[in-house]
Parts: sequence; C-alpha cells; structure tokens
Amino acid sequence: MATPEGSQTLWRANLIVACGTALSRVTGLIRIIVFGVMIGQTALADAYDAANNAPNVVYELLLGGVLAASLVPLFTRYIQDGDDDSVNAISSFAVVALATITALA
Repeated sequence: MATPEGSQTLWRANLIVACGTALSRVTGLIRIIVFGVMIGQTALADAYDAANNAPNVVYELLLGGVLAASLVPLFTRYIQDGDDDSVNAISSFAVVALATITALA
C-alpha cells in the first residue's frame, strides 16, 4: 500500500504536469490569436504555416509508426541480452538518420 508521503508526492507531480499542460494550451491559443491578428490570411501566413508544419509531418510519419514499430523490438531484445554496443549503435544511427531527414525536409 502506498505511503501518505508517496501519495502526496504523486499528487503534487500530477498537479504540476496538469498545470503545465493547461498553461501550454493557453499560451498556444494566445500565439494563434496574435499570429492571426499580426499576419492575417495572406500568402506570408500560408508560407509560414507550410514551413512550420513540414518537420512536424516528417516526425509524425516516421516516429509515429514505422520507426517505433521497428526500433522498439530491437531495443528490447538487445537490452534484455545486455548488448550495450548494439543499443548504442542503433541509437546513434537513428539520431543521425532523423537529423538528416529533418534537415532535408
């Protein structure tokens, strides 16, 4: 059974995460409102939106499915086997490949 001190720590951590999430949503809404007022519906706004969303699309396509489905089993197997060199090699390759793809996008 959880101790009262542990429960309080967990509640405090959850409260911090919830407040951070709420603050992030509010500031995101403010950013969108300010952007709409300052730039409006112009070609500049469309160009900014396209440039801003391109890396997000690449990230969601790669990390959202294919990359996670292929790397997680490898990491799990090598970590269970205690093969730290293979884990480091896969991590390094993934970081370099994703950085290259993001730079090209």
